Amino acid sequence: MNVFSIGTSTEPTIDPTSSPPYKITYTSRFACERLFPHGGAVLLTESVFLDDPKAARQILQWFQESLIRKPAGTWKLLCRPGIKEWMAELVDEFPEDR
Repeated sequence: MNVFSIGTSTEPTIDPTSSPPYKITYTSRFACERLFPHGGAVLLTESVFLDDPKAARQILQWFQESLIRKPAGTWKLLCRPGIKEWMAELVDEFPEDR
């Protein structure tokens, strides 16, 4: 999963050529750090199942087949809570789309 932490850090710098009170300047830098460097995630929303069930099936098949080539646990499929029960309700509600 590509999750990044983006932030700034401020570093003080003392001017060695100045006399007391020393001149201090502050420099801000942006930093970007990848928090989880291994793996990824695919978010499959309800709209895909509702708007294009065939595409949803293709995505699920692609994901399953792609897992064969990946180390275990590095990729995740994210869906709504209770996806299996919700899909079973859809099959009952729209039997012609099976």
